[in-house]
Amino acid sequence: MQMVLTWVAPLLCMTSMQPPSVRAGLIRPRFSEPTCHLQLPAISFSGTRTLAASSRGASPLSMRMQLSTTSNPDPEAAIEAVRKDLYRTEMQSSTPAFYEEQLRRILRTAELLTEELEERLPQELATQPISIDAPPPIERAELDRIVGPHLPFLMSGNYPELVRAALQKVRTRTQQRALLALNQYVIGAYEETADAIADMHWKQLNKLRELCDAAQEGGIEMVQETAKLMREDFDTDFCNFLNYEIEQEENRLRDAGLEPAAEAKKWLPLPAAPDADADSSAIKRRADSNAIKRRPAMPSVDVETPAPLKDRIGEQKWLLVLRVVKQGVYTMLAKERQEDIKTIRYLTNMGSAKSRRELTVLTLEQMLPDEIESFKTTVKRVVDNLAVQRDERDAELHAKVSEIKQFIDAEGY
Repeated sequence: MQMVLTWVAPLLCMTSMQPPSVRAGLIRPRFSEPTCHLQLPAISFSGTRTLAASSRGASPLSMRMQLSTTSNPDPEAAIEAVRKDLYRTEMQSSTPAFYEEQLRRILRTAELLTEELEERLPQELATQPISIDAPPPIERAELDRIVGPHLPFLMSGNYPELVRAALQKVRTRTQQRALLALNQYVIGAYEETADAIADMHWKQLNKLRELCDAAQEGGIEMVQETAKLMREDFDTDFCNFLNYEIEQEENRLRDAGLEPAAEAKKWLPLPAAPDADADSSAIKRRADSNAIKRRPAMPSVDVETPAPLKDRIGEQKWLLVLRVVKQGVYTMLAKERQEDIKTIRYLTNMGSAKSRRELTVLTLEQMLPDEIESFKTTVKRVVDNLAVQRDERDAELHAKVSEIKQFIDAEGY
């Protein structure tokens, strides 16, 4: 971690190191007030707090999880449930069968609301013109009861198309009122979740800003101290945020006609920036004596660098910052869990589930109570960090480590 952080400060202190322009997702440049601009991957709503998620048209999270229909579960459960899909970037399409199921749910929900309105709405109001700005004619509790259980199927990227299809089947003003109430409820769910997700994403960006501020104020030493103090903040959300931002920045560069620089495997430890009154001659002598010992380092720009490379590096400062922070965070986390990581590696290398279970049980039996708790925490963190798989290797590792977690739980540890 120290070797990595030794040159974090100079890089973070680069000029114009802020995120260039507005990124895809929930990021605002130059750390302005948080807003949300994207089609949300998940929803949470008060009342039933029924969860749903879609990945810009993907099959919703409800297809993979048991829905909660209790009256007032913990609101934090909504945020926890969408973390896995928050940083998903690849678009998927709903199948025709799922589209038909979504439309059927909308029509069925609108039918239930129509029946409710016919019982409660006075006859003289049923024939009056409808105002889209008027509050729903149905109480919120009833909307939670009727619409809430269907939200996982209603919320997706093709929701506007589904509503238009449902509108073609409307014949009476009561049906219009019912569909309007349904639409207002769903839009409210989007807005509420937009605030929650934007706030969570904003917190991750502020963590990165703290490291940048530390680099500008105190150089390497302050970055190291800040990173130690922020150790508990480097959680699964922050790791997913870094991976997501790196992926988005690489895509932005490719769209601009630039190929992202290859990620370096080794980093050159750079000295902290000297004070103004430092002995420049001593620094020069030390630099000359160490010149021959230097290892391959990060891409740098000097007078001999061709102009195209200079331009390319200048455009990629933000990408380099993200990669440096990611490597530093991962190094810090791995250093604290080296023995646990080794154990997980041994377990995942076993050829069969039976052998992995036997070795897991044997390993736990030989651990002290504190070691067991540490191992359980590491396993859970690996499972969480691989919840969104970006390739086949991630998927395989996630499956095996999840299996290990199940073995631990089954043994009662």
